[in-house]
Order: sequence, then structure tokens, then C-alpha cells
Amino acid sequence: MAAGAKGVLFGSTLSPGGTNLVVYNDLLTADDRLEVYDPTGALPKNPDSWR
Repeated sequence: MAAGAKGVLFGSTLSPGGTNLVVYNDLLTADDRLEVYDPTGALPKNPDSWR
């Protein structure tokens, strides 16, 4: 994350070597951009994937 980012990265306690990201939605503006990097396809693809 770059300086001035509106969130925080921290290590995962459930997945050794993993990283968590918290984004502060209410600080985002129309000029902000969020890009997801998921090279292994581990993140859910849609709301049903969380189940």
C-alpha cells in the first residue's frame, strides 16, 4: 500500500504467511482506485463463494 492509503495491511493469524487488508470505505473518494491481486485465485468470485 502506498503512503496516504485509506486502509491497513496486517499479517493473518489463520493463514501463516497470509495478509489481511482492511479498507476504510468512508474515506474513499471517486478518485480512489482498488485493484485486487489474486494470482492463485484464492479469493471468492461472488457472494455465494463466501458460503
